[in-house]
Amino acid sequence: MSRDYEGREIRQSVRIEGVLNGRSIASMQTPFMLTEADFMRLRGGPPITASISAGIVSAVVGFGIGLIPKLTPMLKGGEVQVSDPEGYTVLGGLIIATLIYLVGLAFPSDKGRVMKNIADHFVEEKPSIRILGEH
Repeated sequence: MSRDYEGREIRQSVRIEGVLNGRSIASMQTPFMLTEADFMRLRGGPPITASISAGIVSAVVGFGIGLIPKLTPMLKGGEVQVSDPEGYTVLGGLIIATLIYLVGLAFPSDKGRVMKNIADHFVEEKPSIRILGEH
């Protein structure tokens, strides 16, 4: 039966009994040693710049909702009653929020460093197959 699979790529489990005669095959990989400090960094929330950016966007959206009554005459063919400073406030708020968010992405966070270390570990430490048991 084992000859049926010789030279073929197997993508699903195949049970073959009595081939290794008391031995086991194990897939092993060096574990990543996660410290408590690294764990706490991973549990942390989003970067402070993301929170500030979200707050600014929320304020701009709230301000924009307040402008809706000034936009409704436009639907009836009238003129928009939103002043230039009001439009600049919405546009400026969105630009500032975007810039703050992008600044946060430009600087690595503790969480990002830990995740990079974990990813690097698993790239460098490839799993290996070992035969265990009697010789």
